[in-house]
Amino acid sequence: MNEIGARRLRLLRDGYGPVVPEVLLDAMTARRRGIADLESANAADSRLDPGRRRHAAVAAEWALGDRRLLDGHRAAFLEALRL
Repeated sequence: MNEIGARRLRLLRDGYGPVVPEVLLDAMTARRRGIADLESANAADSRLDPGRRRHAAVAAEWALGDRRLLDGHRAAFLEALRL
């Protein structure tokens, strides 16, 4: 993780006040999972407008990719949060 990314992560943390780094990362991961689940369901919902369904598919992919990033670099994120 570069210094800019670490600084942004700490700013996010600071916006929530005193929070345990692991708790913050767990919440971020859970939220991405929730977004992926919701938007995957929207993407498959034939009652929705095709444009909304395309948007939902992209949002679900973003959330899954972001979750993989969080999971794959957890140690680096924790280190950045502990500074």
